[in-house]
Amino acid sequence: MRGTTSKKIVQLIREAGAKEVHFASSSPPLKYPCYYGIDMQTKGEFIACRRSEENVREMIGVDSLTYQSVEGLIKAVSINGVNNFCASCFTGEYPIKANAQEVQRIESSRGCKG
Repeated sequence: MRGTTSKKIVQLIREAGAKEVHFASSSPPLKYPCYYGIDMQTKGEFIACRRSEENVREMIGVDSLTYQSVEGLIKAVSINGVNNFCASCFTGEYPIKANAQEVQRIESSRGCKG
């Protein structure tokens, strides 16, 4: 989510002699927090939040970066064309609008500094 582990792994792979490192994620980039009970980072800590894919690629130090698309993920988890999958953490489109005061309270409790 923050890219710190990926960056370190890429450094170790390069130190081991790799000439190129390509990163493929089976998930779309996480950009938004979950307000429905999943304890994850705050929006400002996500590496993909407010950054382009190219910028993320540079930050973790890989030669190429590929993410699963939101559409591809939803298709993969749909059963017989039925989808009850919440993709809010990828799209920022929440099924139930979060109350701004509640969002602020959640982010404060998770240590968000603004």
